This record gives sequence, structure tokens and C-alpha cells, in this order.
Amino acid sequence: MRILIPLFALVGCPSKAPPASEPAAPARTPVVEPEGAEPEPAVPVVPVNAECVEECMHASMAEARSPDAIRADCEASCGAGEATPVSTGAELALMGGKRVKAVGLLKRGDYPTGGNGAYVELGDGSKLWVDSDGVPEGWERFVDVRISVVGTLGQGPTSNGQRIRIPFLEAMEEPLRSGEMLGDAPL
Repeated sequence: MRILIPLFALVGCPSKAPPASEPAAPARTPVVEPEGAEPEPAVPVVPVNAECVEECMHASMAEARSPDAIRADCEASCGAGEATPVSTGAELALMGGKRVKAVGLLKRGDYPTGGNGAYVELGDGSKLWVDSDGVPEGWERFVDVRISVVGTLGQGPTSNGQRIRIPFLEAMEEPLRSGEMLGDAPL
């Protein structure tokens, strides 16, 4: 017992050594543009709906992620930035209310609450529903074709106006054949 107390005191005591001096910051070289050179154009900034971002942040505050990551996702889903690509059901589960880009085969199928709907079959076989009653207008030519589509991930509608917990794409942009959208690999 007598040996443990001095050992604990030695290990547990903070060091009294003075802090090491900070290294000096390197001198910055000023940027000099040649005469007559035009300044680079500013990158266009997509306006963000601040109210939408705040609502999204509030709805996502319980997520086990950093506030900066949540804000970035909220800004993307509220109109700024690129849509987040999703290719599996596990990714869909994390992206509720966010703007996503899905790539897969557009198919017809039995909608969970009845009727014949349309969905995008993702790489792992998961279904991302795009319509609960048929194929969206103008999309007939894409049935059984690999497409890229961007929209907001929500929950599926029912006939009585309620929502069911299945992945459903809302506020969709016009789909493209998969090879037509930059970054997609054709079948």
C-alpha cells in the first residue's frame, strides 16, 4: 500500500514544465497578378432557403453526426450543392428528407398499399418508389431502362393521404438514361 501512494502521486500529478514555445508562422508571399490579367470569375453560389435549412437542422439534431455534416446535408437538400448519390437501401435509410440522386432500373411493381406503382431498383435490389399509381407522366419510355433521377427522399403516400415508411422520391427532376448524366457508368 505504501508503494502505491507515491507511485500514484508521481503518475497522477500534472507536469510543471513550461509550455513549449509555438513555432513562428511562415511569412506569406503576396499574390501579384500580372498587368492586364483579368481576375478569375467568382464561383456562382446557389441561394439556400434559410428557413428550410433551419427546419432540416432541427429535424436532424438527434443524429449522431457533427453539426457541420448535418448542415451540409441540409443545405444540399434545400437547394444548394449537389444531390447525394444513393445506391443501396442502407444509404436510403440515412437520407430521409435529403436531396438524392439514384441510379437504377425503372420498374413497375405492386405498391405496398395496393395498386401498381413504379420504382427504381437500386444496385442491392432495394426499391425507391417514384409513383404509387402507375408510372410518372412522361416516364413510360424509361421502364426497364437504367436511369439517373434526382429528387427529395420522403415516405410513400397512401390512398387516404397518410404516409408509410417506405423510400419514396418526391419533387423529382426529369430522369435521364444512366449514361447521359455525368459520372454515371452505363450498363
